[in-house]
Amino acid sequence: MRDKVITLRLHHWHLKHLREHSTTGGFQNYHQRLLDKISRAAIDQETIVLMRFDEQEMGELVRMMGYGSGGFQSMLRKVFTGALLRQIGYD
Repeated sequence: MRDKVITLRLHHWHLKHLREHSTTGGFQNYHQRLLDKISRAAIDQETIVLMRFDEQEMGELVRMMGYGSGGFQSMLRKVFTGALLRQIGYD
């Protein structure tokens, strides 16, 4: 069975937070994977980027967002919360 692909619509200014954030410790690998995913993301409009996540990647993103209250996790919540709420129909 194939994983479902979940597409999140993000504004470029959200991605600026991801690109400019300096990550240390155990989150560097995950941060780099997100940056790699951004570089492969499709551009829907001039200001919208479509990032695609399979089910495993989406689960990892949600876990990372909820893991503690550090700067990296806060940045993830700032960037992805709106897109996740729109995905489930909660505008």
